[in-house]
Amino acid sequence: LKKFFIISLLLGYIIVISDLFFFIGIKSFFISIYDYILYKKDFVLGKNMLEQGNLSGAYNRGLSVLFLFSLLGIYVFRNEKKYLLLIIASTFLCIFLSESSTLKITTIAIGILYLLICLFKTKIIKICLFLTVGSILFLPYFLEKAISDKWNENQKHQNLKLKNFSEKNLIDRKNRNPGDGNKIAYLNIQQFLLDKMNYSYLIIRQKAFHRLVIWDYTSQKIIQKPFLGYGIYSSRKHGQENSLELVDTGNYASKDGLLLSKFPSIPLHPHNNILQIHFELGLIGAVLFSIIYKILLEKIHLTKKSSFRKNSILLLIYCSVFFINQSSFGLWQTWWIANLSYLIIFINIFSKLDS
Repeated sequence: LKKFFIISLLLGYIIVISDLFFFIGIKSFFISIYDYILYKKDFVLGKNMLEQGNLSGAYNRGLSVLFLFSLLGIYVFRNEKKYLLLIIASTFLCIFLSESSTLKITTIAIGILYLLICLFKTKIIKICLFLTVGSILFLPYFLEKAISDKWNENQKHQNLKLKNFSEKNLIDRKNRNPGDGNKIAYLNIQQFLLDKMNYSYLIIRQKAFHRLVIWDYTSQKIIQKPFLGYGIYSSRKHGQENSLELVDTGNYASKDGLLLSKFPSIPLHPHNNILQIHFELGLIGAVLFSIIYKILLEKIHLTKKSSFRKNSILLLIYCSVFFINQSSFGLWQTWWIANLSYLIIFINIFSKLDS
């Protein structure tokens, strides 16, 4: 089982890294096959995708799954240095090459958490329990006070920075690839890494703008109906019926960086599980979810020296799921629930193999 697990991980790394670095188009190829089989669409890669050099796609959802199972791989191969180093290096490279701001921040967060585990030992469980339950119960009320509702004032300069970087990057790519958008776009690895770091920083800032707007708006609505909420799936319906006029961070046509567009007040979901729980299920739902998180966390024991390292990794997995849930996916997204269910199943399988 361990052999099949490491092979599947390595295959995932190879596909993602080669696609994100070389712009091969593996993901687009499989999407075309999927569309052809299910919807009888023509098996043709989009011309505009070829011209833009965006054959790799985003991979953000798939990488979230791969990231959690990579942590499981660290758990499984914690005593085998060769595989352990390979998993850690491949995971870092995938996340660095990707456009997922959530995973970049989560990686930094669990790195800091691991240092805290080494520092505080058994006390870290109580700290995590306090922060987890406290944030589930009180986060909306904190965000409503902490986030400024002057959403558009500071976005102008950020828009212009991203516009200038995108234009420079396009010119550089054409200079490296004159007349052919299908060739490898980056032959200078040093320049590629520098561009990737700059772009990642700007994208994180850009995504943070919309996230903060969504969270502030949702928090304001939660406070208006705190105890019972608005009902299951109500965040999606609310977003369809209500819109906000915001700086368009995805359109650089405006010279002054202040092109305004209408956006759903809550796009599909609040991109924060805690806020979605409060919005849809109210404080009653938040209490129930805090109990579930408490029960799961209390199953991780850091008291025995023999199992300290193993359970430390389980704590990192627990916190990674919690971090990702607070900035990305919806509470009721079935593919994400299925992924977490598989993760729990495999943790139990490998735990029994250990014992």
